[in-house]
Amino acid sequence: MLSNYTKQLLIGGAVACQVITILLSLNTTTPGQHITALGMLMTLVAILLTTIVFLDVRRQAVPHPPADEEINQQGHDLNKFVTDRERYVKVLDNMIEGVQIIGYDWLYKYLNDAVVSQSGYKREELLGRKFLEMYPNAAGTKLFYTLNECMSSRVPVKFENEFVYPDGTKKYFELSIEPMPEGLFILSMDISDRISMEMERERRVKEAEEILFRISHEIRQPVTSILGVSNVLDNANLSKEDLNMVTSAMKQSAAILDERTTELSSYVSLLGKIAH
Repeated sequence: MLSNYTKQLLIGGAVACQVITILLSLNTTTPGQHITALGMLMTLVAILLTTIVFLDVRRQAVPHPPADEEINQQGHDLNKFVTDRERYVKVLDNMIEGVQIIGYDWLYKYLNDAVVSQSGYKREELLGRKFLEMYPNAAGTKLFYTLNECMSSRVPVKFENEFVYPDGTKKYFELSIEPMPEGLFILSMDISDRISMEMERERRVKEAEEILFRISHEIRQPVTSILGVSNVLDNANLSKEDLNMVTSAMKQSAAILDERTTELSSYVSLLGKIAH
C-alpha cells in the first residue's frame, strides 16, 4: 500500500506528462525533435516515479526504528524480567528446605544453600556432576529407584527416606519430587531430629513393656506370701513364735512391694519428662 505522499507524486507526474504532451503538440515546426524530446522526458518521468514507488515500498517494508517510548518500555520490561528472576532465585536460595534440580542426564543443575548443607559437599563439587558419581551407595536403593521411576513416568511422589552418606553416617529426609522440563525438581526437608525422637520413643515404650512384665512377675511373689500369711492368721491357735514368723514374712513382702512400686513410679516419671 502506497503512502499519500507517493500517491500525490504519481498524480503530479501524470499531470506533468499530459501538460508536456499538449505543449509539444502546439509547436509543430520540428516534429521529430518534439517526439524525441517527449520520449526522453516521459522515460525520465517514468524512471523517477518508479524509483519513488520502490523506495516508498521499501520504506514501508523495513520496520521503523522504535520510538523512544517503545525503547524505554522494552528496557523496563527487560529490567523487570531480570529483577523478577533474581528475586525468585534469591527466594529459592534462602529456603529452609533443600532445593535441587537434576537433569535427564542425572547432572546437578541447581542447588540452594540448604541442600548444599545437607549434601556434605561444596556447591562447586556437585554442580555439573552426576548423582551416582557423588553418592555411589545410592545405587539400588529405594531413593534411586523412586527418582528413576519419577524421571520416566513424570509422576510426582512424596516419601520419607533414610539416606546413607559415603562415610556411613545416616540422615532422614522428607522428599517431594516433581517432574519439570529440565528433569526433576527435588524438595528435601531434614527430619532426622523427628525420626530420632520417634525411635527413642519406641525404644522407651519397648523398655517400659519389659519393665512392667518383670515387675508384674516379681510382685506376684510377695502378694502370694501375703495371701499365705493371711491364711495363717485365720488360725486363732498361734503361738508367739508363729506370730513373729508371720510378722516377719509380711514385712519382707511389704518391702518387696514398696521397692517394685518405687521403681515403677520412677520410670513413669522419667517417661513424663521425656514426653515434655
